[in-house]
Order: sequence, then C-alpha cells, then structure tokens
Amino acid sequence: MFFFLAPTALATPQRIHFLEFETGNQMRVQEADPNGSLIQTCGPYSAGRLLAVDDQAGMLYWTDKLTQSIRRMPLDCQGGPVDLCSSSSPYGIDLDLINGYIYWTDDYDRNIQRSTLDGSNCTVLCNFSSIPTGTLRGIAVDPLGGKIYWPEKSSGNIYSADLLCQNVQTLITGRNGNRFVDIEVDPVGGRLFWIESGEVYCFDFATSTITLCISKVGFGLTGLAYESSSDQLYLSSSGSSGTSLPRLLVGDLATGATTTIYQHVNGVSGVAVSCSEPFLHPPDPGMEGMDNLFRVTCAEPFAPVYFYYGFQPGSTPVNHACGALTLDLDSAVALGSTTADANGLAELSLSVPAGLQRQSFLFQAVDDQRCQLTNTQVAEFNEVDFWIDWPSPGLASQINTIQISAAPANANLSLYYSFQMGSSSGIHCPGDLLDLATPVLFATVTTDGSGEASVANFVPGSAAGRTFFLQAQADAGCETSNVVQIQFE
Repeated sequence: MFFFLAPTALATPQRIHFLEFETGNQMRVQEADPNGSLIQTCGPYSAGRLLAVDDQAGMLYWTDKLTQSIRRMPLDCQGGPVDLCSSSSPYGIDLDLINGYIYWTDDYDRNIQRSTLDGSNCTVLCNFSSIPTGTLRGIAVDPLGGKIYWPEKSSGNIYSADLLCQNVQTLITGRNGNRFVDIEVDPVGGRLFWIESGEVYCFDFATSTITLCISKVGFGLTGLAYESSSDQLYLSSSGSSGTSLPRLLVGDLATGATTTIYQHVNGVSGVAVSCSEPFLHPPDPGMEGMDNLFRVTCAEPFAPVYFYYGFQPGSTPVNHACGALTLDLDSAVALGSTTADANGLAELSLSVPAGLQRQSFLFQAVDDQRCQLTNTQVAEFNEVDFWIDWPSPGLASQINTIQISAAPANANLSLYYSFQMGSSSGIHCPGDLLDLATPVLFATVTTDGSGEASVANFVPGSAAGRTFFLQAQADAGCETSNVVQIQFE
C-alpha cells in the first residue's frame, strides 16, 4: 500500500514573506508557512511597497517610498534592513538571480533602474518622461528569456524589453491600466500574471491569449507571487471599504478558487515565496508495475539532482561534484539523476516493477549544486484498486471534500476513518481487507459511470491537530482504496 502523507505546517520548505502595515507609516516583515501560520515577525520598520526574495543568499529586498530607497535584510532579520540604492519613489521590484541584479520601477521619476544584488552600480536603465507620474507599478524579470515586463497605468498597456531595457515592445494593450498593481512571470510555464481591477489575469506566451485566472475576491489586491511546485499564486490584499479585513490568500490556478490563509486589521502589501532547501515528494502514483514520478522541489535552479533508495535508515557515503555527502540510508542504491528547471523542480520518471509485495522503501535525493540532502520519504508500492485524495482544504471546522477516482463504475462505496493503521473488516466485506485499526464509517457515496465520486463532510473543530487515516471500500466487490493520512489544521 502506498500512503499519501498530507502536508502539515512544516512539511515543505516553502515560506511566504509579506509586508504588514502598522499605524504611523510603519510595517512588519512577516514570514509564514504555506498555511498562513506565522513563523517569524520582524520590525517595525518604515512602510514598504513590494518585495522580492533571494533564497539562495537568504535575503529579502523591498521598495520603500518613505526612505526613498531599495532595502535589503537577511531572512532571519539579523541586523535589520540596510538601504541600498536611493530612488525617489520605488514601487515594483524583482530579482535576476542568474546574472545578479535587482530591478525596480520608480513611479515618480518614471524610470526603470537596476543594481547588483549588493546595491552597487545603481543605474537608470530607461526613462519614460512622457508618461504621467505615478503610473509605473510592478516589474517582472525573466533572465532565461532575457526579458523584463511591466504594466503602465496611463496607457493600459504591458510592455517588454531586454535586460538592459532596450528594444521596448508593447506586449498587451487595452487593459484597465488605472487598476494595475503587480506583475509576475513564470518562465518555465511560459505565462505572465498581473493584478488588474482586483483580479488576476494570465497571458500565455505560446498562444498570445489572455484569461481571467483569479476572479474578483471582494477586496483590493496589492501583490502577488507565483509558487511553481503547487502552481499557485499567493496574493496580498489591503481590504476594501471597511467591509473586509486585509489578508493573505492563495489562489489555485487550476480552479481559480482562493483561500484566505491570514488576516490582519491593517494593510497587507507585497508577497514573496522562498524555498530554502530541496524537498523530496512521495513517488506518484505510488503503484508497482508502472512508471512512477520522483519529484524534488526547491532545488537550486539547473542543479543536477541524484535520487537514491534503500530499505532501512543508516548511512551511505557518496561523492558528488559538489563534495562528499552521507545519505541517511543504509546501503543506498542509485536510482538515476536529472536536472532541475528554472523553478528548482527536478522530476525523474522510473518504471517500478511488479511483485514487490509491500516491500518498504526509503528514498532520498541530492542537490549537487547546493550540496544538500533532501528529506527521506518512506513508501510501499502495491496494486491498489482505486484512489482517494486528501480532504480539501484540510481544515477543521469546515466542510472538506474528498475526490475519488478509478473506482468501480456505479458502485456503492463506504468511507472509513481510524486513528491508527491496522487490519480489519469493512461493514460489507468479510476478511481483513482494510488497513485501519477499528475503522469508523463516516460516509457513503455512489460512483458515476467513470468510477469517480466526491464526498463532502463537515469536520468538527475537535479534529484539529489530530491525525486520521482514511480509506474507502466498494460494498459489492470489496475493492479497496489507498490510505490517506492527514492531520487537520
């Protein structure tokens, strides 16, 4: 059986950074996990606008209109912010970590500027003296494609140029420029995202099409950051007209839905995502006799990534280009290697043979550029009959939905929960076919003609912090699903 382990607050290395306003033109720099739980609070400092993160060097950068400067601070806040380049009214900011530059817009001087990451060689790249003041907003940098992108309010256009701000071209026209805010590029996926009129729009470079990705959420959006491993956008909001609190949201690009993960009485402006260490995910789909995808996120962009397996914890020395490392596996065996993309995603597809008979495996990977080990993952491969997914959104005191796939068509299913793994019988099926100890029936559902179904149940507040094991079984043929392990937040 292959077990899905639902992410908890510290299950993945992603961190969300955002600016939270206080009274008196002050702000705090906040760090949260992907669920919105605060990990670190720094400040107060003078209020900033938008921010960017260099997780390789462990630095945050933001634009500050009050100090009229670009500011930089370590992610652990030690020493506080340092002023780098002076700028009359800096607004948007982004980093070119391949070539080592900061880019920003100045909405008073109406120009785009650049400096090295340490703040030296502060340079005005291009001036737009013909446009009104206050019309330049965010900026996005694609060092792979050699492009920068920015929206301009007075024209309602989005422009592109090379990394020296030469060869300026009009990319998108006819937008509601008065409501432009921030902009972000996904160089691997070939997409551009921007905030306009409190919504998020997406531009596909391959097809030159514009789609509404995140519809109006009822409060003013002030910043966005793209997180590639989950294909989600993190959004900051200032609230609106006293009817909604400022907040931090996550937007699902597959569905367009948003979820509030943090609220505050004052404004929230600017958001960035950092990823400090490589993370190995469970094999997908975790079944024998077929190809499985082994996936590492948060690797160094373009780093060689090597995958290993073993059968029990221990230590195995390995030598890589970056140096000598010791795996957390006994008698580790190399699986293969691949190269991470520009977003730090490394994927290796391997065929898992049949007949493993519930043999437990331990997996680990090496980022050969950072010279870092990933976490270890435990998995057992087996031929499960059908699949249930994690309850979504995984929160107590809310309705949670479970998606079911590849089950028998038009079949009645029983869904069970337990507090520990074990072996037991279902209500309709004799024999110890369930992998749960003392299962409790919590839902029934009938699949459609494709063997798919969904179950929506209210999860009480008392479930918060408790670990549950979930499994489904067909009433007639006794086919059994995978087991899902989850701790509700």
